[in-house]
Amino acid sequence: MSSVFKGILALVLVTTTATSFDPGGLEYKSEKFSLTINRDGSGELTVLYKDFGSKEGTRRHRKKDLENLKNSVMSRKMVDEAEQEGVDIAERRLDYDSFALGAFVRAKSPAYGRLFEVFTLYRLEIEDMIYITPLNGVVGQASLSEGGKIVIRKNKYAFAWPTNTTHIQFSATYKTKGASFRSELKRR
Repeated sequence: MSSVFKGILALVLVTTTATSFDPGGLEYKSEKFSLTINRDGSGELTVLYKDFGSKEGTRRHRKKDLENLKNSVMSRKMVDEAEQEGVDIAERRLDYDSFALGAFVRAKSPAYGRLFEVFTLYRLEIEDMIYITPLNGVVGQASLSEGGKIVIRKNKYAFAWPTNTTHIQFSATYKTKGASFRSELKRR
């Protein structure tokens, strides 16, 4: 796994590790994940994260997490470090929708496996199938694109597709422990 990024607690951990920020209690409630795998082995990943929040107990700490998230997402340093690892972050943004903070990211790489090594909280394994194992918490619900199924692999739930799959999509919701940033955003 890349030393630059240890994954993506949403867009959060990508940006937080890259900018030496302690992610504290950052979390998100759901995501929509889409990966296109090209014949040449390159790939493009898009992820839409919904409803960021923090496990921190005090408003002051949640507000600090929120400010750090905003600063990290827009950091040029994060983009530069991803490029050094072979990943081009083509688009990134924070969205405020229905009183909830979300994020969108689109990244490309000449080797799609690099997207997982540098950019996600999923383990990618290709054996008899393409396995994607969530590492970012307990999945409450998931829906997978055609050909995908949920399996138990190495005592963890994983998403699996046939090895000839060129487009992988899934939506997942996660069991969260903290509070949404809704209250911090309303008070501004």
